[in-house]
Amino acid sequence: MLMLENKTALVTGASRGIGNAVCEKLASEGAVVYGGFRTVENREGKIIPVQLDVCDPQSVKECIKTVKKEAGKIDILVNNAGITILERLEMVADASVKKIYDTNVFGLLNVTKAAIRLLRKSDSPCIINMSSIMAQESDIGQTVYAGTKAAVESMTRTWTKEYSAEGIRVNAVAPGNVDTDMFNIISEEELKIELSKIGLGRIAKPEEIADVVLFLASDMASYVTGEVIRVNGGLVL
Repeated sequence: MLMLENKTALVTGASRGIGNAVCEKLASEGAVVYGGFRTVENREGKIIPVQLDVCDPQSVKECIKTVKKEAGKIDILVNNAGITILERLEMVADASVKKIYDTNVFGLLNVTKAAIRLLRKSDSPCIINMSSIMAQESDIGQTVYAGTKAAVESMTRTWTKEYSAEGIRVNAVAPGNVDTDMFNIISEEELKIELSKIGLGRIAKPEEIADVVLFLASDMASYVTGEVIRVNGGLVL
């Protein structure tokens, strides 16, 4: 018996990195997975691509309509779409602030608000938000990004209180350094410094974050809600 048999999932930011790994992981356990792409692309395998720009309310609306028409429900919503820009406080541009908050905060709000009705049609609905260790352990240049992820964790706790009575579980995953395009912008020297801080001595693979998402999406986590699970290899204790 597959862990997610007869489940329908929607994953935002599905084109690469953690989002792509989450799609593949959920699908491998039997879920029908809709992967949200800003530009729909042809893909092989079990992932159903759907156009989704989380910053565009009309795009969000059309995406949810597609899922409703084809699947009729959402059992698992993974709010993964996110961006980062490294800028010290005095160098932070207004455009950077808007871009990051539009994606990481307002985009997450747009999708979740639109998906609530389809989540209510599930027998075991859950929302999984992608946070970051930067929400609690920020660093130089992370003024804006860290703020957005702190907002994600706050919304996770709030939605837990708002929707627990309806059986909707809400959790967040807070990765540390992961081998993705977002992390790989740093130099080799910076990488050495980062690795020296990590207890396990390496950065995570996207699949290792996806494993935690799978747990939260499955019935094994049926009594887990309102939690932020940090996955950082001992970087933050």
